[in-house]
Amino acid sequence: MATVHWPNADRRNLIGSRISRLDGPEKATGYARYAYDINRDGMLHAKLLQAEPAAAKVLEVDTSAAESMPGVEAVYVVTERRSGDLPTITYQGDIVAAVAARTEEIALEALTKIKVKYGDAGDPLMNDNDVSLASGRDQEKEEGDPSGAFSGADVISEGKYGIAAITHCCLEAHGQVMEFKDGELYVWPSTQSVSGYAGGITRIAELSTDKIHVDCQYMGGGFGSKFASDAWGDIAVELCKMTNKPVKLMLERDQELMSAGNRPSAFAEVKLGLKNDGTVVAWDSTAWGSGGQQPWRMPPLPYVFTVPNYKTLGKGIVTNKGLTRAWRAPNHPHAAVITMCAMEDDAAKHSMNTIEFFKLNVANTERPEVYRRQIDKCADMIGWKSKWHKRGDAGAGPVKRGLGMSIHTWGGQGHPSNCSLTINPDGSVVGRMGTQDLGTGTRTTTTIVVADTLGIPMDRVRMEIGKNAYPESGASGGSSTIGGVSASTRDAATQALNALLEKVAPELGVSVDKLEAWQGNIQEIGNPSNKMSWDDACA
Repeated sequence: MATVHWPNADRRNLIGSRISRLDGPEKATGYARYAYDINRDGMLHAKLLQAEPAAAKVLEVDTSAAESMPGVEAVYVVTERRSGDLPTITYQGDIVAAVAARTEEIALEALTKIKVKYGDAGDPLMNDNDVSLASGRDQEKEEGDPSGAFSGADVISEGKYGIAAITHCCLEAHGQVMEFKDGELYVWPSTQSVSGYAGGITRIAELSTDKIHVDCQYMGGGFGSKFASDAWGDIAVELCKMTNKPVKLMLERDQELMSAGNRPSAFAEVKLGLKNDGTVVAWDSTAWGSGGQQPWRMPPLPYVFTVPNYKTLGKGIVTNKGLTRAWRAPNHPHAAVITMCAMEDDAAKHSMNTIEFFKLNVANTERPEVYRRQIDKCADMIGWKSKWHKRGDAGAGPVKRGLGMSIHTWGGQGHPSNCSLTINPDGSVVGRMGTQDLGTGTRTTTTIVVADTLGIPMDRVRMEIGKNAYPESGASGGSSTIGGVSASTRDAATQALNALLEKVAPELGVSVDKLEAWQGNIQEIGNPSNKMSWDDACA
């Protein structure tokens, strides 16, 4: 009988091998259809009107000229959800209105006809690198005896470090195509959450999630910014309801940069206390940054290194900047830049080779021996010994070269996932799961797992993903997808295989626990001559 435990290396045909992606040719040839490639009969094209000021109150929106244009089918004005009032603008690019028209060109021209009257809401707050502008509750942490450790330190080092806000700049812009049909809603979005997307638009659509059909076969990156249906999802629903026609609403590139979210900023003043041998014994930092109008979270400082005596203070600054979104291990890039730059500076002040400085201080981490081995391996691979030099370069010319050092970590684990799997009488296998492929190879990976579990070639397996009609699977974020979908796929394939073994066992004259699937056969463990071909077993 098969178990869900992963097979040993000598019992794997595919897992761990270098295998070309199954959907590579489709993507390379343009055959793969992304949300932007979806076109429906009678479809309208929607475009968004964005606010020019970064801080203002919308007093009036005159849409009459836009509505009277030939080819314009609907104009939608954004209002506050609870009050129904016209919106307060909190950043440049905030959405004011939308137009649905028969062509993109008509929709874009109609936007120019909409007249918006703004009221003064004060000067926009844009400076996120001045800690004196911080407001709200301070975030503080302290462990050990920082004051005593600094008093006993041989060397005190101080520096200021930071990382600016950046936009996600997904290769495929945010957006979706929507269509109401027979009282149900069909959506083709670019999303990191196929199974969860419908839940964000049930109120606007006035439908339960089982009446909302999501289909995302391919998507061009999200980096943490495509979990929700967002304002453009709500607006697309409203335009569909107003026109009773399919609507495509995809952000333009400038809108993607202005409205689709950004990674918040983080800056810090850091003081370190060290012994003469380079061991860090104390840390004190004041960090600040901005998440726009949203709360700002202090990065996990100090990062990776568990300095025994530390004190941290975090202060958030409210600014009129775009929406904060998760970005590739939220808050970890900020913590890494601040901590690792400070450590690099300290190594330089001690005139120590950075590698040796880091290897000394990884004693105060959760996995010192792992880090030491990794550091040595990486140093060897890039030729650190021959290329590294102390700071400063007296050579001629403006171009300088050097090597830096950083350690990163992330606690991502497999997300919750479900998979259904069917073994057909002809020996083919079909698996289904409501997951998505951001480009990490979900289709290929799950196919490998099924094929190896069942002991058959990959071409006998078809994995279907990208629809919320399939068994629910978690959103893709935090490096959790492959771990999640591989586990559920392995489980489903094992259950299906055991059902097949139950059927075959009497014919082979052995108990189920004596059978295995291997290289196209169902065979007795330890007696491979007692076997039945996969096709015969499935028939």
